Amino acid sequence: MDLPLDEIAESYGLGQITTPPRPISSGLVNTVSTLRTTTGSYVLKRIDLTNPRARTRDEYRSIERLTRRFAEAGLPV
Repeated sequence: MDLPLDEIAESYGLGQITTPPRPISSGLVNTVSTLRTTTGSYVLKRIDLTNPRARTRDEYRSIERLTRRFAEAGLPV
């Protein structure tokens, strides 16, 4: 089930969406877009777990944990 983007932005504290997402690339597995909100610009990655080339859920969760640790350490993510 896909959540509406406004709910995703709210749940992550990104502010209100000011412009629709704009695709910036499309890889072999995921789709990447930019999203502008009242608090700034963000990159959105839509992960397609149905693609046979996709990583496993556990791999994506590990990447998410690592990304959070980078952000907590003050690194841009």
